Amino acid sequence: MTYTEDAKIDLLGVPRMLLDEKGAVSREVAIAMAEGALDRSKADISISTTGFAGPASNGDEAGLVHFACARRGRETLHRVEHFGAVGRRPVRIACMRTALLMIREMMH
Repeated sequence: MTYTEDAKIDLLGVPRMLLDEKGAVSREVAIAMAEGALDRSKADISISTTGFAGPASNGDEAGLVHFACARRGRETLHRVEHFGAVGRRPVRIACMRTALLMIREMMH
């Protein structure tokens, strides 16, 4: 789990400039996270999520989540969901379902 920006940089190789320019909750960062996880491991597939599961700050959308799924030799998939302000637990459950569907799609 790479919750903080420093963890995204240190563990996944997400460029700090990308985080500064696009924000941690963005298509670009989700893709960089998934591809970084793949590049820094022996895995064949990776999934990333970045979003606002609970209450969001001013200007941020509660329930907004970006997903990316990377697989060696394939184009990285991206998906964005707007789950709404339904609470942290329901958003997390919805994220697990979405992530599993993306992995399944990438496996075929």
